[in-house]
Amino acid sequence: MDFRQKLTARIAASGSNLCVGLDIRADAADDATKRQIIQIIEETAPFAAAYKPNAAYFEALGWQGLKMLSEVLKAIPADIPVVYDVKRGDIGETQGYYAKACFDQLGVDAVTLNPFMGRDTLEPFLKYADKGLYLLAVTSNPGAVDIELQSILSVKEFGGAVVGRLIPQPPREAEAHADNEGQSRSRGDSGGACGSKRPADEKSRQVFEIVAEMTKASEQAGLVVGLTNASGDVLAKIPDVPLLIPGLGAQGGDLAALKGSVRRAPLLVNVSRGITAASDDLTFGSRAKMWKDKIADALSA
Repeated sequence: MDFRQKLTARIAASGSNLCVGLDIRADAADDATKRQIIQIIEETAPFAAAYKPNAAYFEALGWQGLKMLSEVLKAIPADIPVVYDVKRGDIGETQGYYAKACFDQLGVDAVTLNPFMGRDTLEPFLKYADKGLYLLAVTSNPGAVDIELQSILSVKEFGGAVVGRLIPQPPREAEAHADNEGQSRSRGDSGGACGSKRPADEKSRQVFEIVAEMTKASEQAGLVVGLTNASGDVLAKIPDVPLLIPGLGAQGGDLAALKGSVRRAPLLVNVSRGITAASDDLTFGSRAKMWKDKIADALSA
């Protein structure tokens, strides 16, 4: 069974699209931390379509943290997919060893990848044909506007390579109060570099649309699309591929963006701190059920 089949089966069996993020803030990879993570898994498993451990929180604890990760992964029921959030973005032999670490050593079902070094970032991971890949497309952070949401004018192709240029974008809110000595003028508002007009034969695409085209390499490939930046016009440009959707819960993403979704590819909505670190008196399981139901309501609206 490949990743997509496993995920589809789990969503159907659980009636859930909730991905439980294991972003555990800990000072040591001790027995207490391990027991807490296993408790989270045991309480949330009935409501989870998948789990998403974030590599950073385990790597920060040294080799003991990675050992603990390998141990807690064994506590996840075999029918629940694991998406390893590593955002690897290298090429060649180095990327091949990253793939080996994820799939051969940890045995996870899918990973997140940073595709901005190009298509060859995917190639070592594509050798594992039954494993899932989620490419960063429109992430949930404010900085998504700096690259992912930028528009590019494609002029022509030379030997398969697209030659283009960026369309100047309005400054981010944080830059809106910057000094006005030429900064705003250099960005321009006329749809062309330095105020020039756009030639009629140029076609505009946003960077995330180029990333989305990379998913054609495999049926197991999907995209990361953050709820905080998943406006209707963005979602309309996203192909019907598996989506991993962060930004709900502590990041303040709005479930309204998902209302009435008619996508057929499996969809995961991730909640991390809203389950593992919420400041309320609910159990981990109760929080997971609450988010599972909210997600289901949004998708069925």
